[in-house]
Amino acid sequence: MKQIPIEYQVSPYMVFFLIITIQLGVGMLGFERISAKLVGNDAWISTLFFGISVNVMIWIIYQILNQGNGDIIAINQNVLGKWIGGLLNFIFLSYIVLLGATTLHTYIEVVHVWMFPSISSWVIAGAFLGLCYYIVTGGFRVVAGIGFFGIVIPSILIFTFFYPLQYADFQNLFPIAQHSFLEIMKGMNAVQLEICLVFLDLKCYCCTTHLLKRQKRLKNMRTMQI
Repeated sequence: MKQIPIEYQVSPYMVFFLIITIQLGVGMLGFERISAKLVGNDAWISTLFFGISVNVMIWIIYQILNQGNGDIIAINQNVLGKWIGGLLNFIFLSYIVLLGATTLHTYIEVVHVWMFPSISSWVIAGAFLGLCYYIVTGGFRVVAGIGFFGIVIPSILIFTFFYPLQYADFQNLFPIAQHSFLEIMKGMNAVQLEICLVFLDLKCYCCTTHLLKRQKRLKNMRTMQI
């Protein structure tokens, strides 16, 4: 695979911010309700299992990329050939485009409900897509920078979660594990669908590792991010 010039690469420390930006979506606005509806007070177990499963997937992907010496696009063509690998890459990229379109549609709905109900959807979509085009054409370093500020600036909202704790009743967590394993797995799936686009995150990670410096540090930074 062609080596990317170092001036176009970013530090592996940016992975921490870049991938969180991909993962977090509008599902953060109400994932607690969906998870609690399925597994009640055991929703925290589903979230914990979800985090463990993602780390397992990250380890598998890291091994594949490390042994394949390239991104997922190059690995597919090297293993499956030009035509079959190209077809798989086309399906892969089409899936990413569909996920992006779904995310855009959801953001438009949020803007309509909470902010500007009378503005046309095409205007909002055009504004989002124009901004995305400007960022992407600026290069991967610009994308990473937007990811950095997209996490650092809103992170102040984390402190708003501490205020309701004065009304919390931690006895509601008991009894623990009163739901079946299947119900907890359903809750884990609900967390994945609502809180973050984890599969989109992993696919983007597969396509961008060659744009990151010091590949050996990526696994540790990726685990910290999860």
